[in-house]
Amino acid sequence: MNANKQMGLTFRSLPGSIWRTIVPIALFAWGMWSFPYALLNPDHALIPGDLGDARFNNYVLEHFHQYVGGGVESFWDAPFMHPEENVIARSDNLLGTAPIYDACRRLGWDRENAFQLWILVLFALNYWGAFVALRGWRTGPVVAACGAFIYAFGIHQIGHLSHVQVFPRFMLPIALMAWWRVLEGGRARWWYLTALATAYQFWCGIYLGFILTYGLLVLTVAHLVVHRGGPWLQRLRNKRHLAFAIGALVLGALFLLPVMRPYIAIAERTGIRSFAEVAGSVPRPVSLFSTDPAAENWRDLASQSQDTIPAWWQQTHFMGGVAWIGVLVALVMLVLQSTGPDRRRELIVLVLAWGASILLCLHIGNVYTYRAVYALPGFSALRSIDRFVLVQSFFFMLLLAQGLGRIQRPPWLAWTIVLLLPVGTVLDMRVAVDWTTRYDKHASRHAVDQVDRHIQEQYDGRSRAIAWCPVRPPLAEDQEHRKTIASNLTAMLAAQQRGIPIVNGYSGSYPEGYMPFFDHMDRTTLDAWLARSGVDPATVQCIDNLGLPRKDLIKAALLTADGVPVAIQEPLATDLVIGEDSLSLNSCFTAVRLVNDRLVLLAANDRFVAADLSDGDLALRADAPVAGDHCFFRVVDLDGGAFALIADNGRFVEMDHHGGLHAWADSLQQAVRLRFAQLPTGVR
Repeated sequence: MNANKQMGLTFRSLPGSIWRTIVPIALFAWGMWSFPYALLNPDHALIPGDLGDARFNNYVLEHFHQYVGGGVESFWDAPFMHPEENVIARSDNLLGTAPIYDACRRLGWDRENAFQLWILVLFALNYWGAFVALRGWRTGPVVAACGAFIYAFGIHQIGHLSHVQVFPRFMLPIALMAWWRVLEGGRARWWYLTALATAYQFWCGIYLGFILTYGLLVLTVAHLVVHRGGPWLQRLRNKRHLAFAIGALVLGALFLLPVMRPYIAIAERTGIRSFAEVAGSVPRPVSLFSTDPAAENWRDLASQSQDTIPAWWQQTHFMGGVAWIGVLVALVMLVLQSTGPDRRRELIVLVLAWGASILLCLHIGNVYTYRAVYALPGFSALRSIDRFVLVQSFFFMLLLAQGLGRIQRPPWLAWTIVLLLPVGTVLDMRVAVDWTTRYDKHASRHAVDQVDRHIQEQYDGRSRAIAWCPVRPPLAEDQEHRKTIASNLTAMLAAQQRGIPIVNGYSGSYPEGYMPFFDHMDRTTLDAWLARSGVDPATVQCIDNLGLPRKDLIKAALLTADGVPVAIQEPLATDLVIGEDSLSLNSCFTAVRLVNDRLVLLAANDRFVAADLSDGDLALRADAPVAGDHCFFRVVDLDGGAFALIADNGRFVEMDHHGGLHAWADSLQQAVRLRFAQLPTGVR
């Protein structure tokens, strides 16, 4: 007995003096180092996400920076998708956290580095926001730190790393905690904190605002079911308290109105999103136990959804072993009635809220429980329902707090939890960052600068806007949409740094009649879009990666006259060789005939074919980022649709004994006979 008392005294003194501070700070430091900072790579060259959503959010943040600096007149009417207005409201606006990015830019960091710093700050805010909220739920500092670690750095969010717009969710736990205090009959100040925190979460991201609203709704319903009313409704009978509550709601609405009005305007124009558009993103039950392969200790669960869910990587919602142990302990405590009446009611409410947050967002067979939520005002605008896991994760943390966080006896067990839970949490949440989706900021910046150079060289200075209409290489069908997005965003960023409006665009939704230009990026679809928008096509200049007038363009496979494919030797080299066994993407080229009848070939690696005249072998290689002098060929038409090529040095292209092509033949008789053929299946 004395030993237990002594242990109890030690247990109480250590958290009170050292442990309470060390564990939260240590977990925060390790979480930041092992996840968001590690995502950037040791040389800070990488950014989480892909060349689509991530760079679009970088564009929005840079647009805000230019707006507050006086570089652009309107925030909502960003200069892309010209001449469309209110384009920012077609996606998340990031206004709540854009000042962080702006501060980094003003301190001297460039666009990509400021974006990386913005991401790091958001992860930090997510951790401390969850920690403060869990402490507000009367959770001990060690368990609160573990819950905050999972919320901020957990494996359940790996599939959403490409969508950096869901990173700023630090107000979600604060709002839920404040609303819980309201439901429990707390003071009027909790009404104000709830209203302001919820409104601010909408300012951080419209998606996140609605996801938080969903969490508030299920928590409210669960509380009403358990308490059959509740102390908060009784307190509203007091006129003074009712006035405070109404004042808080009005203040929150006034705070919310400026950011919601542009979205309401878009909704009035586009109408309600059909349920068929969102059905594919509603999680399945298997999603709860599926992980991304980057979750090191749970990689075996990665195959759970890969064969059954189309976009499986966005529905890897397994919370980890620690979170599920916390849930099981909370359920056991509930069944065994091992807590007092007040704590038991609190636990029942949170279990119901946790269960409802999952059950109302499921696709089971042919049944979509999410239909009930979809019918609520505003929720029909959401497209990616799998992101609701971000609020579900906090309900998991609440049950972790109510389960493991409430164990005080026997003292040795409490000691064990305090000492081992942080270690178990860190091991449970290990992420192999090399398995995650990231892009190279230097390569992205180089691509943007290259388009910028084309703009500088070709822009006439008079046109109201430009349109990026590049010569595009043949693409694999399964990669075409992704590369189309990347091309549009590269052009957007180039036009942004040049300060010129552009027709190219990318967003969460598109105006009617715009998608043909988005997909094809050519003069025909551009003119159709401009005519539909009431804009004179003569006021918009096409910019491309050639800068020369074209006669015609085809995409085709390149063969010898007797049908042997000509291909580039990627990834080891870019030489053109003859002798491929079958047609492939590497045998496909975009052939552009200029008005002077010269021919330019763009290979599938998005490089122009050039006759390398700088060395003695005069080899043909697909390695020119821009079409220089050595990329122009004269065509000699032959019988049967065949042709021969003459390089810039006046020599015919011929084949060596290894199948390589060189511009060194003196006569047509030595030249290799070529012809174009139809693209193989799967190439566009």
